[in-house]
Amino acid sequence: MELRKTLPTFDLEDFASRGDFLAKVHTYELYFNLARPNSHKDHQSPWQIIERLAPRSPLELCLRPPVFLDYHLNDSGGYDVARRP
Repeated sequence: MELRKTLPTFDLEDFASRGDFLAKVHTYELYFNLARPNSHKDHQSPWQIIERLAPRSPLELCLRPPVFLDYHLNDSGGYDVARRP
């Protein structure tokens, strides 16, 4: 996929399709945004921090799926996002 050229960290994983890519990215984002302990925040997960600061926050805040911005850009790009050459 094109992402391998721009984001070398994606070399660690193979993607069979865009759908497969989005599913794997979503899984990673769920871990990163909900469960990952942060050593600089007393080993609390991001969700633990949210619950402490805003106890009634809906879990849906962290469940939004990733999107391809290419589908939402016009020919000139978007705000601070250039169109791919």
